[in-house]
Amino acid sequence: MTTMQPRNLDTNPDDSAQQDGETDDQEAHKPLTANQAKAWRATQPNISPWLMLLWQALALVLLGLLTAWWLGDAQAKSFVYGGVAVLVPAALMVVGLSGGLMRRLSAHPSGSLVGFALLESLKLLLSVLLMLAAPQLVSNLSWLALLAGVVVALKVHWLVFGLITMRAKRIV
Repeated sequence: MTTMQPRNLDTNPDDSAQQDGETDDQEAHKPLTANQAKAWRATQPNISPWLMLLWQALALVLLGLLTAWWLGDAQAKSFVYGGVAVLVPAALMVVGLSGGLMRRLSAHPSGSLVGFALLESLKLLLSVLLMLAAPQLVSNLSWLALLAGVVVALKVHWLVFGLITMRAKRIV
C-alpha cells in the first residue's frame, strides 16, 4: 500500500511535476509533426466503404444460399431480408457521406459532425422501418432468421476490417 505525502504549497509547480513523474507522461503524449502523421497514415490500411458493402453483400448471398439449402426458402428469405435491412441503409449513408451536401457542410467547423449524425439517424430510421415492414414483405417470416441476417450484416465488416488490417501489418 502506498502512502500519499502532502505537497508543499510554497514550491514551484514545475518542480513538483518533475518529482511526480508527470513530465514523462507529457513527453509521451506530444502531438505528431506533419511528417510523422503522414508516415502513420501510410501504415494504416485504406479501406473503401464500397468494398465493405461488397463483402457484406457477398456474405449475405453465400449464407443465404447455405440457409436455403439447409433450412429452406422461408428462412433464407428472412435471413437475406434482415441483411438487406442493414445493407441498403448503409449504402445510402455511403452515398450521402461522399455527396455534395457533406462537402458543403464540412466547410463549417461542426458541419461534418452534424451531417454524419443526420445521415446516421436516417440510416437507423430506415433500418427500423424496413424491419417493421418485414411481416408484410416476407411471406412466412422467421424472426430468428431475420435477426441472424441483421447480425451477419452488422458483424461481417468487422471481420473484413480485421483481416485487412492483419494483412496490412504483415506486409509492412
